[in-house]
Amino acid sequence: MPNKAKSVTIFDVAHLAGVSKSTVSLVLTQSKKVADKSKQKVLQAIDELGYVYNRDAAAMRSGRSNLVAVVIDDLTNPLMAELAAHLELQLNSAHFQTVIVSSNNSVERQTHTINNLKEYNVAAFIVCPVANTCAQWLDKLASHYNVITLMHEVPYSAAPCVLPDYSKVGHLVTSALLTNTLNTLIFIGDNSQTSKAQAAGFISACEQKKLLSTM
Repeated sequence: MPNKAKSVTIFDVAHLAGVSKSTVSLVLTQSKKVADKSKQKVLQAIDELGYVYNRDAAAMRSGRSNLVAVVIDDLTNPLMAELAAHLELQLNSAHFQTVIVSSNNSVERQTHTINNLKEYNVAAFIVCPVANTCAQWLDKLASHYNVITLMHEVPYSAAPCVLPDYSKVGHLVTSALLTNTLNTLIFIGDNSQTSKAQAAGFISACEQKKLLSTM
């Protein structure tokens, strides 16, 4: 039995809806330039005819897609999982399709995963880079794709980066912990930029409470 959805064309949709082919195209690409009345006619015709929009073919013609790859360093971390969920929600509201993957804190897996995702003609990468991510590699990726990094900064990379104020967080958390009953804290961190920023906040809070002791 032939696939009815594949046999229906955009011209059939336009004819049934009583609009032009360009109007149907605008509706399919989720443009805001179409009046609500015309949009409803097109959507009704699509539903009635069973028309299926081939986004892969459209992406090949235009050189663009609506697929955004979100690469998280550790999805087992509740904070990062929540971040991924919020990103998907916001991207979907902007009419982007989202694929979320984890690099499991591995540079090799991060590189391999992103190289595989390139084959799907993604529109952009949102990356929470793992430790020891190479700035040159990231800049090369950003030279060919829309790239933004989150949560962790790759030193000396020119790729756009959005970071929390780790120093302020360290200060606020330390201040909240330093109470009349708890006045001794030990900060344990590593040599990462994130840890150094958190340590700066820890130190500033201890200095404010006049409880700083160095070892």
